[in-house]
Amino acid sequence: MNLYINLKKVNTISRMNLYINLKKVNTISRMNLYINLKKVNTISRMNLYINLKKVNTTSRMNLYINLKKVNTISRMNLYINLKKVNTISRMNLYINLKIFNTISRMNLYIILKMVNTISRINLYTNLKMVNTISRMNLYINLKMVNTISKMNLYINLEDVQYNI
Repeated sequence: MNLYINLKKVNTISRMNLYINLKKVNTISRMNLYINLKKVNTISRMNLYINLKKVNTTSRMNLYINLKKVNTISRMNLYINLKKVNTISRMNLYINLKIFNTISRMNLYIILKMVNTISRINLYTNLKMVNTISRMNLYINLKMVNTISKMNLYINLEDVQYNI
């Protein structure tokens, strides 16, 4: 397990809460969790919760959260909750906020709840070269799923000017 949290060249972050909770986990192999806040000016009231709860086996899980060249993010909430999961193999979750100006009241919830087996799930959320997004809510909830194989979920907002 590799867990890197890097706050790099940040000016002001106010009321930031970052909780990473690995609770009642049996085996996690080759887990990489990188959280990199790079060249950020202002983030206010940022909450980032990552909760792995009652997990049996997770193999080769990669979770990258990269906030790169962001100017202002206000009231950002990012919750990733893996709850009562049996087996997840080769899960890749990349969240990349790249070259932003302003995001206000962004909420991103990813909840994998009561899942039995998910194999080769790839979830990429890439917000690229966005100017302004206000009151953005992105909820991904996989609830009471039995088997999902080779699931790919790509969300890419590229060269967006105004989404209000």
